[in-house]
Amino acid sequence: MTIETMKVSILASIEVLAQAEKVTKSTLGELSRTIINYIVVEDSKDIATVNRLLNVLTPQNRQAAELYFEHFLPFLFNGTEFGEQLKNQARYDAKVADSLAWLEGGDNNIWSWANDNLEVKVKNYGEDIAKAIKSALKGNEKKGYEPLSVRDVLKSVVSTEGIELDDIVGFMADFAANEAEDDEAAMEKAAQNIAA
Repeated sequence: MTIETMKVSILASIEVLAQAEKVTKSTLGELSRTIINYIVVEDSKDIATVNRLLNVLTPQNRQAAELYFEHFLPFLFNGTEFGEQLKNQARYDAKVADSLAWLEGGDNNIWSWANDNLEVKVKNYGEDIAKAIKSALKGNEKKGYEPLSVRDVLKSVVSTEGIELDDIVGFMADFAANEAEDDEAAMEKAAQNIAA
């Protein structure tokens, strides 16, 4: 296969995925309304259809669908699947009323609900790095990891691609100059200077 043939193949595959994603989004949007109508309005009580749907979704779409259907359907959700119908009549009635009001908006679906109700969490890698360093310094006897020295941790940091010794020296100089300030604020300011 030539490089041009490979490129054509790659671009074609990307287009297939893009179309599949459009179909998934469109189908799930329509299905999210139809299922509420089927279970709540038509009173089918067929909660197994929701569980079947959840089992074919990607993890991210599944999470959104779980939250969406848990919000509207008068059934218990155990974190994995929907089961029994709610026994508390007031809660049952409230979910039915919410579902009916939701369906009145002709454009309302899982995606419009997600836009209004779900928050995208931005991962704080700084916290993960700090935890990894603490873990490295402490070691993990169960996994057979000996604790690393501070020197070994710093060697690992300096040997990381994209981090130069000058960055660390500059950070330390900034940190020392600002040590009268709160330590966390000083570290943040020094880190911003490195990023700049």
